[in-house]
Amino acid sequence: MAKMKELLRMQNLQKRNSLNAGEIEQKSTVIQARLFSLSEFKRAKTILCYAGVKSEVQTKKMIMDAMALGKIIAVPKSDFEKKTMKAVQIGSLADLEETKFGLFEPKNGKEIPAEEFDLIIVPGIAFDLQGTRLGYGGGFFDKFLQKTKKTAVKIGLAFETNIEEKIPSASHDVKMDKIISETGIIETGA
Repeated sequence: MAKMKELLRMQNLQKRNSLNAGEIEQKSTVIQARLFSLSEFKRAKTILCYAGVKSEVQTKKMIMDAMALGKIIAVPKSDFEKKTMKAVQIGSLADLEETKFGLFEPKNGKEIPAEEFDLIIVPGIAFDLQGTRLGYGGGFFDKFLQKTKKTAVKIGLAFETNIEEKIPSASHDVKMDKIISETGIIETGA
């Protein structure tokens, strides 16, 4: 299974990296409109959202627009030695700094416990129709998601090119409730 996942990771990163900056921005804008139209987003008070880098679905405008709507927004802060992450509240994008790994994470701020989130916006290299996520292999998000309340809605953002029919999954993999791409919203039934 590990070899299969590694191959899928490589293939999907290649597909994603073949998109140019204009395509990434345009598709990310469509994905944001779909996300903001969801009743789960409108109801959510406390949201965890990654800060998109490189060829990921870009989320910085989503973060700013959600804060403008009065949402409490937290961004993951990783501990690479322990392979864990915590959620830290931000007040603006200026609270983020680029790490040596090329991620944008909060410099400091108030940690919000996993159980307090209504909505979690999750990055991934690929997703499948059942809500399985192919991440970067560190397990940071899976460990965090296992601590969230059952009612927290987990949404994966991906470009259509990174939606697979089936991704191998293990029992510790946390499934997404929905996947949003520029072409639609997949209800996973997770």
